[in-house]
Amino acid sequence: MPRVRPIELPSTSLVPDYAQPATSFQYPPHYIRFDPVPESQRPHSVDFEAMEEDLRRLKDLQEQFKVNERMFGLEVMEKFIDAWEQDTQKGEIIPLDRAKVIIVEELNESPYWKDSPGSDIITKLYSYWSDRRLHLKHALVRKFWKSESSTDHWLKEVFQPRDRERMRLRGSRRDDHDTQSNVSSNTDGKTKEEPRAGDRADPVHLQAGAAKGSP
Repeated sequence: MPRVRPIELPSTSLVPDYAQPATSFQYPPHYIRFDPVPESQRPHSVDFEAMEEDLRRLKDLQEQFKVNERMFGLEVMEKFIDAWEQDTQKGEIIPLDRAKVIIVEELNESPYWKDSPGSDIITKLYSYWSDRRLHLKHALVRKFWKSESSTDHWLKEVFQPRDRERMRLRGSRRDDHDTQSNVSSNTDGKTKEEPRAGDRADPVHLQAGAAKGSP
C-alpha cells in the first residue's frame, strides 16, 4: 500500500487595518449609471391605459370644445382618469367637486382647468368616466379590481361544475356487452365464401399460387 503524503496546512497571516473601509477607492466612470432620485421627486406613473372607446370620446371632446392635442390630448386624459381612479380605488365614486380639486390643486395643472372651457371639459370627462365605471361594475385600473372568491356567484355562471354535465359517450356497460354479443353472433353464422369464376383474383393469392407451382 503506497504511503499517502501528509496534507499541508495553509498558512495564515494578519493584515493590518483590513477591517477598515477603503476610503481611497473611486468608482470608474462607467460604473455610475444614474444618480439615485428620492421617491418624492420621481415622476408619477400612470396605470390607466385608454381603450378604443376612450379614444373616440377624446376625439369628440376635442371637436366639441375646439382644443388641440397639446392642451387636451391622450396623456392628459389618461392622467386625469388615473388620478380619479387612484383616489376612488375600490370605494364609491368620488363627487365632481372632489374630481376638480384633484386636477387643479393636487396635480398642479394650469389655471386653464379652473374656468370655462377647461372646467366644462372636466365635467364631461368626469361624467364619461363615472358612467363607464358604473356600467362595467369595477374600476378601470386592473389592480383595483375585486379579487374573485371560490364562492362568487359570477364564477358559477361562467364555469359550470362538472357534476351537472352529462357525458353522452355511451348509455352503460350493458349496451357495450349487448353490442359485442350481436356482432359475435352475426360473424359466427357466416361461412367463408369461395371466389367465383368471374371475380377478380387477388394479387396476393396469385403470387402465392405462382410460388407453389414453381419447381
